[in-house]
Amino acid sequence: AFLPTPPFSPPTSIFAKLSMISFRSIFRFFLLAVCIYTYTYELIGMKYPTNDRGIVIVTGASSGIGRDTAFAIAAKSAAASSADSQSGFVVWAGVRTGEQATDLETAAKEAGLAARIRPVILDVTKGTDIASVADQVAAADQPLVALVNNAGVGSRRPFELEDFADVRSLLNVNVVGAFALTHALLPAIREAQGRVVFVGSIAGEVAAPLNTVYSASKFAV
Repeated sequence: AFLPTPPFSPPTSIFAKLSMISFRSIFRFFLLAVCIYTYTYELIGMKYPTNDRGIVIVTGASSGIGRDTAFAIAAKSAAASSADSQSGFVVWAGVRTGEQATDLETAAKEAGLAARIRPVILDVTKGTDIASVADQVAAADQPLVALVNNAGVGSRRPFELEDFADVRSLLNVNVVGAFALTHALLPAIREAQGRVVFVGSIAGEVAAPLNTVYSASKFAV
């Protein structure tokens, strides 16, 4: 009679060696990741020092996230420095109409931030507005240290029901306008070693029903 062959069982030492190799590989990868992160952080910090004064442009500042961002930056700057607008940050708050500019100016005065918030007419879909702001930055006596591309619009409808005039309009605001403004102001930002911020959305990572065009625009930025 034939005796059954027992299943193969590698020596315990092999498993121990494999475990040790895996542990060492993970540990080395972790150390490498820490070194790369630290080096990159230090390199960026040396190349792009933190500015403590200058102009910060925030688009879409008439309401919502843009307005709150403008007031938050202005308030923090006012608390950290004197009332002299030459120290700390001055927020150029982009709005599309004179009425919105007046409303923002009034709100800034009521908040005691009139010296920190300056409304500027800036429709990111209009080349004339972009050129005007670029000229104002060039003529200013302070550096442009940050651009916050916040202006945006949304759309919630099935894609097959979208009007393509609305699709183009949304993409012009959320994507093309942000790129155009950044392109126009990049020389001034580079000179000041400043920052460019694009306000994204979770919709750019996780598309939801009825959000096709908006999600595409946020993925783009």
